[in-house]
Order: sequence, then C-alpha cells, then structure tokens
Amino acid sequence: MNTSALMMSSAFLRNPILIPSKPKLPRLAATRSYAGLWAMWGTRVESPDTAYYLPSGPRLAAGGPNSLDQTLPYKETMDIFYFWRDYDADLKAGRIGWLQSSRKKLDEVRERHPDWIWAFSRPKEPKGSLQLRARLRWTDAPTSKLPIEKGTPAIFYDPTESLIYSNAGEEAKVAEVTSIIRSKYPNAFLANFRGDAGVHPMEADLLAQFVPKLAAYAVEPFPARPASKAP
Repeated sequence: MNTSALMMSSAFLRNPILIPSKPKLPRLAATRSYAGLWAMWGTRVESPDTAYYLPSGPRLAAGGPNSLDQTLPYKETMDIFYFWRDYDADLKAGRIGWLQSSRKKLDEVRERHPDWIWAFSRPKEPKGSLQLRARLRWTDAPTSKLPIEKGTPAIFYDPTESLIYSNAGEEAKVAEVTSIIRSKYPNAFLANFRGDAGVHPMEADLLAQFVPKLAAYAVEPFPARPASKAP
C-alpha cells in the first residue's frame, strides 16, 4: 500500500503510526533514520537531520499558514502531560472542554504553543501506576460556552478533535505507560502528581519513545459536551 492510500485508511486515522521510508525495513520505530508520517490531525516527517510536524488535511492547503513551506522544526514543538485526577467523575458530570491548571503552569505551556494534551490518571490496580486515558486537541480558547468563571486559569481543548484510549487499562499497557513516564518524571510520581507536579511539557525525545507504542491501543471518539438545557 502506498503512502497516499495508507493516509486515507481508517486504521491510519484511528492511530498515530510511523511509516518507514524503506519498505524492506522490518520494524516501525521512531528513529531519525526513518522518514515517517505521524497523524491523527497532523503529520510528523523525520529525516536524518531533523524532524518536522506537518498539519494534514484541509490545513495543509498550498501556500496557507500551515503549508509545506511553513513547517516547524519538530524540536521546537511539544505536547503536554496532564494528570487528570478526576477523569471518570468529570466525564460523567459533563465537565468537558477544560482542565484545571495553575496560572504559572498555564503560562509556561501556552507560550510553547502545544498541539496535544495527553491525559493520564491512576488505575485501580496496580497501586502507584499510571494509565493513559485520552489525547486532547489543545486550543487557546474555549470552543463552546463553558460553565467556568471568566479569567479562571484553565487549559482548553476541543473534544471533537480528541480521542480516548479504550483499552489502555490492560495490565501490560498500564505497565508500559508507567515505565516510560516514570523514567521521565520520577519526582512527579513521588509527589503523586499533586498541583504543578501534574502538568509537564512532553518534549520530542519522550514523544519519539511514547507515540509508536500506541499503534496497539484501541481508540474511540472523545465524549461531546452535554447540550445546554433551555431555560
């Protein structure tokens, strides 16, 4: 299957994957020896010298602000690690579209113009481990009216461009995620992700290690915000 056909396949749209530049290579890996595509809503192209993030779909219009000739060096982009302590309760209550944050952390991550928020929480078992819950599309402002006071320090995301990892609670996947994240943020584990210990930048080196693992993870659309009730 050629690259164009693969980009249109449902499997490609469900999970971010890497495609080797040389089909004879037996493994898909996030190394600088591959030229790859990384996408759900965007594409990362790697080369021996550098790596680039390319938005895909309609945002890749020729000559537009996100066109090929305006790519950003991947080393300058980042995502966000967010520990969502009340994930299940918040979704059940319809608290969707924003995440609590301190103003200090919000300012730190906002100036880096992140693309995605990776949401994690504690699973019931085993104790002390970490489970991947969702990937959320960062937005600078709410995409709909939210029931929070103006000026509240919050991280906003668009649920329509986000997804949940529905089988990430499996024992092997929990162990895998815990090992990767613990090696990067050991002090956050010691602090039980309280306060600012629950929000961190996810730099290119961590993403290159973490993202390829997700090819084996099932995904589902993120829940939509409940419709506002008429007065």
